[in-house]
Amino acid sequence: MHHKPFKSFFASRGQHDGSKADTAVAAAPRLARVVLGYEKRASDRVVTTIAEIPSELCETELAELRTKLGTGGTQDGPKLVLQGDQRSKLTAHYESRGVRVAGERG
Repeated sequence: MHHKPFKSFFASRGQHDGSKADTAVAAAPRLARVVLGYEKRASDRVVTTIAEIPSELCETELAELRTKLGTGGTQDGPKLVLQGDQRSKLTAHYESRGVRVAGERG
């Protein structure tokens, strides 16, 4: 019989032994594909839209893009809307992360 000094340690954390955790961790949603769009609004204002982002990632993605691109933006339903023509910058940003880019790439 082997002495297991950490048996009580792992048992107190919901694990039966030190080999693997028994807890199942849900996989975080991964951004695999985005669709870029380009729209002219009133007074010749231009916006770039980003669609097909999982709803769980919308807020963090929007905050990251506003900081990275130095522009304003908002969430309009299932789409993100950024001020100005940001298509070429967004294409480079997403492709560097391994995300497929569809739509109007700029």
